[in-house]
Amino acid sequence: FRSAGWDVTDPDGRGMFSIPLKGAAIVVAKDGVERSLIEFIGSALIVGGVGKGPILVSTDEKKPSGTLEVWVGSK
Repeated sequence: FRSAGWDVTDPDGRGMFSIPLKGAAIVVAKDGVERSLIEFIGSALIVGGVGKGPILVSTDEKKPSGTLEVWVGSK
């Protein structure tokens, strides 16, 4: 993602789900993220073997507009 010019921040380990995350999940802000981008990233994660479809997509209203995070748990 960095080599493609994305603004990537290192994980801080402060996120959590109520159950252990297996595979990958996408967390987005409530606005500013195109559905087509979410679907593209989800497809790339599946093709890359990081997650199995469908990829969980969650909205976090506290995230700044346009934020898209990829969370990776255990395989």
